[in-house]
Amino acid sequence: MEGIVNSIAAAIGGKAKFSHTKHYPVVYNNEIVTEKMREAACGVLGEDKIKSRMRSMGGEDFSYFAMEKPGCMMRLGIKNDEKGIVNVVHKANLDIDEECLDVGVKVYTQFILDNMDGINFD
Repeated sequence: MEGIVNSIAAAIGGKAKFSHTKHYPVVYNNEIVTEKMREAACGVLGEDKIKSRMRSMGGEDFSYFAMEKPGCMMRLGIKNDEKGIVNVVHKANLDIDEECLDVGVKVYTQFILDNMDGINFD
């Protein structure tokens, strides 16, 4: 990145100072765990309610867990336009539709029940 920054600055006759602050590592969702979580979520909610393969550049401390054990990060919808619960996470005015908590528990419970005998990573 430093080389790119310096090259762009030099190309237009300028100079650049590059600094980098280390943040969270990239979240790596294990493909096998992700598919099993997707199956559990589809079983609870129906396939039409699941959005797969969403990408984000946001940092997340879950990445440290996923570096130690295969896992996947699942995002649980917390908004409800009909109830006026429309604010986003990481804001002072955050509000959630608490009914989503029940949905999250059901999905995780289904995942556990589906994989009681373990997950084969071979």
